[in-house]
Amino acid sequence: MPESLKISQSVSPVTRAGAGDISERELSRERCHLTTPPARLQRTFHKKQLFSTPVNKFTAKTTVPSANLERIRSCLDEYRNPSRPAKIGPKAVSLEDLTPTKKVKTDKKDGNLHIVKSPGLHGIAEEQAAARIGKFMLLVSWRRRREEVRCVRKTLEFQVSCSERLRIQVCALKSLLDSDNAKVRLAMRELERLKQLLKEKELEKAILEKEKYALEQDVCAAEDRASEISISKLIII
Repeated sequence: MPESLKISQSVSPVTRAGAGDISERELSRERCHLTTPPARLQRTFHKKQLFSTPVNKFTAKTTVPSANLERIRSCLDEYRNPSRPAKIGPKAVSLEDLTPTKKVKTDKKDGNLHIVKSPGLHGIAEEQAAARIGKFMLLVSWRRRREEVRCVRKTLEFQVSCSERLRIQVCALKSLLDSDNAKVRLAMRELERLKQLLKEKELEKAILEKEKYALEQDVCAAEDRASEISISKLIII
């Protein structure tokens, strides 16, 4: 092929490379027959066949759910998400907790409840579904009751520990009260002794004042006598 001959860009790469005798149709056919080497094959995962016969979503008949299934479905949400009881937090240990003064409000509930009648089952499928859901509800109620019992046990243990701690505090306060009462009794006895001593001192003071007054009178009388004697001596002289 001469070098001056130019090949158009619209021609396929195989034609430009020198294989111009192969047409585009044959080339595409050869590409379809090409296979991937075994090393590059991807592993295929077989899906589990759910139905033995294919089902068309446009031609399949839709079954209307019965009243039982609707009622059961409405109850499933409540049993799937059970509400846990509120936990009791720690309270201050005091006498007010043991002897509460506030009255507990009691709600009066109406005893006349309406009886709800459920319609009968219409088929083996509904009976099996009702049995499974009944078993599920029983299991959920048992788990809920077990959780409540566990919470009650924890509350009981907490109350027992609080009562034991309160008993220890009461014993300590009682011993402190007894020691304070003993100190008060000793102080009262000491006060009585000091009062008695004060009375004795007052009596002794009164006696000393009387003796002092008597001595002052004796001194005055002696001075008068001495002055009289000196005056009489001067007169005689």
